Amino acid sequence: MPRPLAVLGITCFLSLALLIEISVTAAIIVLCIAATGFAATMLYKRSRQTGVFPMAFFAVCLSCVLVLLTNANYFSPAKNLVGEDISLHARLVDLPREGEGRYYYTLKMADKDGIKLRLSCKTPLEATPYDYVDFKGTVYELGGNTETLRNYYISSGVSLGVYTFGDINITQSQSRPLFYHLLKLRAAIKSSVDSILPGENGGLVTALLLGDTSGLSAQTREAFSQTGVAHIFSVSGLHMSIWVMSVMALLEALKVRRKIAASISILFIFLIIGLTGFSVACMRSGFMYLIMLAGYFFKRKADPLNSLGFAILIIVIMSPYAAMSIGLQLSFLSTLGIICIYSPLTKPVFRRINPIGSKMLKAVLKVIAAGTCVTISAVVFTLPVMISTFGTVSLVTPLSNLLLNYSCSVAMITGGLGSLISFIPFLSFISNPLMLIAGAMSKYSLWCVLSLSKISFASIGVSDGYIFAWLAFSMLLFSFSVIIYKISGRSLIKLTSILCIIMLFAGMLSFNILNKDVTKITVIDSGNGTCILITKKSHAFMIGCGGDFFTASNAVKYIQSNSISSLDCLLIPRLTEYEYGRAAELIEHRRAEHYVFPELDSVLKYYGRTRNFTVTKNCEIELWNHLKCRYEYDQSYSYVFLDIDGTTVLCTFNVGCDTSKIPEGLKKSDILICRAQPPEGLNISGFSAVIVSAEAEKAAQVLNGCELSHTNVYASAGSGNIEIKSSGNSVFSVRRLS
Repeated sequence: MPRPLAVLGITCFLSLALLIEISVTAAIIVLCIAATGFAATMLYKRSRQTGVFPMAFFAVCLSCVLVLLTNANYFSPAKNLVGEDISLHARLVDLPREGEGRYYYTLKMADKDGIKLRLSCKTPLEATPYDYVDFKGTVYELGGNTETLRNYYISSGVSLGVYTFGDINITQSQSRPLFYHLLKLRAAIKSSVDSILPGENGGLVTALLLGDTSGLSAQTREAFSQTGVAHIFSVSGLHMSIWVMSVMALLEALKVRRKIAASISILFIFLIIGLTGFSVACMRSGFMYLIMLAGYFFKRKADPLNSLGFAILIIVIMSPYAAMSIGLQLSFLSTLGIICIYSPLTKPVFRRINPIGSKMLKAVLKVIAAGTCVTISAVVFTLPVMISTFGTVSLVTPLSNLLLNYSCSVAMITGGLGSLISFIPFLSFISNPLMLIAGAMSKYSLWCVLSLSKISFASIGVSDGYIFAWLAFSMLLFSFSVIIYKISGRSLIKLTSILCIIMLFAGMLSFNILNKDVTKITVIDSGNGTCILITKKSHAFMIGCGGDFFTASNAVKYIQSNSISSLDCLLIPRLTEYEYGRAAELIEHRRAEHYVFPELDSVLKYYGRTRNFTVTKNCEIELWNHLKCRYEYDQSYSYVFLDIDGTTVLCTFNVGCDTSKIPEGLKKSDILICRAQPPEGLNISGFSAVIVSAEAEKAAQVLNGCELSHTNVYASAGSGNIEIKSSGNSVFSVRRLS
């Protein structure tokens, strides 16, 4: 078998990505089936000689064993702690992270087999990594009801959070491991970059060097995501190749022997992996380059697929739940795509470029073609994960990659060298010119990304399903083209690609024509809180942002998946936890054109210095020439009335709302949206539909109480957003989004 590590590693990784989502019982059943398959293929001479099927079945068996062991030794004990009040004796194992006005610390329990937790504090601790902390706290599960977030925390190895209202006692550690010094170097590099390049220019350099995006605004991070270049923040293949090749080229220029140069490069790879906090994407690329460099000692050239299989196998053996990491999945699939189809894509392109007489033009075209082919190779393989996870497809990815790859590479190299040289007193004068170059490249990159993100259809959302149909049909077409090529030797890849592009744009065009006059009203699943989004084409109007911890992130995800480029107004009807609790997070993450509040608190006064705020207890708002909004607020009642081309919606927020103060004409609206339960005094049978934003237990009571009303009543109840589509004139439909 020519590529045993490729078969073993890739099968093991893909099996784990699927097995982790099922129960332990199902994993045992799969283990039995795979073990039977392994035995059968080993007994059959032909399959035993090729080795592919026995190796694949063995990989599935290994995956099942890893899942069962990890579940028994780590996740079952961790889940037993959820909801418990415990006395915690733990060690800080990472640098603190600041965000949303809080400080987050990663702790490793000293008496629970190394279970990790995230501690959330309002004020920073007077502690350094590897100091001990003792306190009484309550444990909860990170990610809550949001599957994507929960999987993210599990894949990072920190699935539990802990909070405390008591004192935290800190004990300085007498011994610190090697990783402590890497953390100090990481902090020093970040501080050095920030001191010379303040603001987002330095934030981008830090993100390129360390994968730390805390120096970038949420708006900038979203722009990188919309343009399909968010992978730049994940220190992986691109970054590793630039650093390793740069170090090798420098050592070769200094006439250093190849084996010594390879040894130094191997040490440098471990340094980069450590500085990124042992991120799984960086480890994947690092291990691949370790195999490549090992070839210098054994005088053999590494096979890319075997190297990828080996790297991914080592990672999942060390941390099986890393297979759930979206970053690792994207890193793995993009690398697999480049290995599999980059060469077939470039060969016909280069054949057309080679006859060109001008050497300079030929070189430029080859650079452009190579960059475009790399992007296409990566995008083709990562597209299913991008669609299912982020809900968007970027149409400007090839262009943005072409514009940013070289500028970001220069920014990373000059920024890294500049920050390291700044620590050497007699060479510090070289640091500023290098940082100046890094800052210029960073500024150019930010300008490119922000400009591209403003292009109409820079990214398209997949919330309405046609993109899934296109993806499935495209995969089917490509499968047929591969089968035809195997049978007849006739390549249909070009024709298939053109058909797929035509189908995509035809789907986009037809979807926009059919939804030209449709307005969506979406009640975000926010627990016992209010968050309502009214969207039209690429514009949005939001009412309230309260409820559970994930309200703002759910709203932002919905905005992104629907390709909303402009949040025209955010109206907060009341400054309570139910309508306002997550507003600060949203304001920080997504800038609106205008804000309306009934009053201001200290947080809003802070944001009001740079935002367009209107403070009023009653107003009328008109948007998009067809949406009219009437807002009224008093201590005893608060409501918003919407008129969307004749479809009327009444939104109430107080559970004990004084409905006598609401005009009678508004009580005859088509739709009622309320929090927790319909207010007393309203005849809900007069509405065509009633939407209740409530937690599961409360929602069940409301639905049972409304059984005899002969009205369509829907409740969020932790089961997903509720979307209303209206074409005006009281014509609308209601559906639940998964």
